[in-house]
Amino acid sequence: MNTVFQWILILVCAAAVIPAAHGQDAAGQLRITSDPPGARITLDDVTQDPAPILLTNVLPGVHLVQAGLDGYNTERATVKLAADQKQNVDFKLSPITGLLLLHSAPRGAEVHINGNYKGRTPLIITDLPLGKYRMRVSATGYLPKD
Repeated sequence: MNTVFQWILILVCAAAVIPAAHGQDAAGQLRITSDPPGARITLDDVTQDPAPILLTNVLPGVHLVQAGLDGYNTERATVKLAADQKQNVDFKLSPITGLLLLHSAPRGAEVHINGNYKGRTPLIITDLPLGKYRMRVSATGYLPKD
């Protein structure tokens, strides 16, 4: 009876150790960075710490990684991770921009934004980052408008 108990104990211990070691060896790593740093990171819709971050014990397979930061477009990457693989995921976040369309009467008024000349009306500006600006529109023979 003592021998049977020893064999059962050995089998139970072996069964508990082998899968854990096998699973740990098969896991991979993802090193995630963002420019600018501090982006919110999700891995398969699970929130992680902000970038930069090293995720360990990531199971092999296809994963969706997302990086988001206030004032920037959310970026996504699909990552295929093999067993024991270490992979970098680098996000370059682009600012959210607005569209500004200006018309004036008379046409041809000069437009300055934050003191920088942008052109003459009618004018379309498509790459203006979100925020507050000081705009001045002026034309010869007319009072400038801020």
